[in-house]
Amino acid sequence: MEEKVETVEEVTETVEEVTETEKNPVEKMKKSRDVGGIIARILIYTFCIGHMLSLLIPFAWGFITTLKSPVDFRYNMFGLPKEWKFENYLTVLKHFTIEYKTVKYSQTFTYVDMMWNSISYACLAAFTSTMAQYFVAYAAAKFNFKFSKVLDAIVLFTMTIPIYGTAASELQMSFRLGVIGNFWMVAVVTQMSFLGMSYFIIQACVRGIPAAFAESAEIDGASNFTVLFHIYIPLTMNIIATLFFMDVIGLWNSYGVNLIQLPNRPVVAYGLWKFRETNIAEVSHVTIKLAGCFIQVLPVFVIFMIFHEKFMGSISLAEGIKE
Repeated sequence: MEEKVETVEEVTETVEEVTETEKNPVEKMKKSRDVGGIIARILIYTFCIGHMLSLLIPFAWGFITTLKSPVDFRYNMFGLPKEWKFENYLTVLKHFTIEYKTVKYSQTFTYVDMMWNSISYACLAAFTSTMAQYFVAYAAAKFNFKFSKVLDAIVLFTMTIPIYGTAASELQMSFRLGVIGNFWMVAVVTQMSFLGMSYFIIQACVRGIPAAFAESAEIDGASNFTVLFHIYIPLTMNIIATLFFMDVIGLWNSYGVNLIQLPNRPVVAYGLWKFRETNIAEVSHVTIKLAGCFIQVLPVFVIFMIFHEKFMGSISLAEGIKE
């Protein structure tokens, strides 16, 4: 019996030794993975912080520069202002004007006029563009007909064509349709297109909504328009608001529309483009021109800081909608 007991004890010790031997490599692998994960996180955070600083530091330097006098900027380019010149912004507003002349009449646009033109044009054109892409993308994703693949191919193909390949034909079409100089035609008709990256983003969100929502509504007698306006649009309102705001930023910073299609309704971006070419000595310095840039950027920046959580919240492009 004693020999049998010793044999059992030896077997038990052997099993424990084998188990410890098997555990050691697993523990070593876990430790190595933990160390690798920590290093990866440090590198990612370092990159993100560096990228953030590369965006914020020039912005902060530009704002500080707008509050310097020309002499102070010349001898103190990177330091804080010796005397804070907030009146630089008043100087910009005073000279931020555009005179539009034709054979019959002439009109001078102030900063307030150009601000109103920018708000009305950017909001109306962005709304038209966003909803046009939404309706087409919704139809292609919801009903999944054969022509939807053709639409996807068309959008992809047009995204590969540079603007230089389409600007000439677009200008010719604008002349023939009588779009030039017509605010409503430029803001609505020219922006009524489903082409763009937003088309695929909206498709992903629509496909991410469970089909059971629409099916239960259809069983209760809801039409396709009811399903669209009472189910899909409310559930994707965050993505619509985000895409709308992105379009507003792009249109707000665009001065090409005044150069080609709408010279009689100058926007702030076009005013800034003309402002940099002015020969008036009072506004020819870098500090004043940078102040003009910040005046142009300020409205969009304020709107984004107020509503950024609403625009960016609850959006998941991979899963569609995340409530």
